[in-house]
Amino acid sequence: MAQSSPPADSLTESAVRQWLRERHGVAFCCACLAAQTGQAPNRAIIAAALTVLSRRRGYLPGRCACGAVGVRRSPMG
Repeated sequence: MAQSSPPADSLTESAVRQWLRERHGVAFCCACLAAQTGQAPNRAIIAAALTVLSRRRGYLPGRCACGAVGVRRSPMG
């Protein structure tokens, strides 16, 4: 049976939304976002937040600077 990700913490999700909003159009994967925000211990929660956001209007998949698939704020969002 596949192991599911932990649910996104609402405070973490809010911080991730703000981070992407401030870097409009730039994609970040969970590893890079965790490293750049100093939240490496919360990487699983950040990954869950990115997964939730990727399903919302205004957010799109994109290639992170490291080459991994990440999430970015839509130019129209």
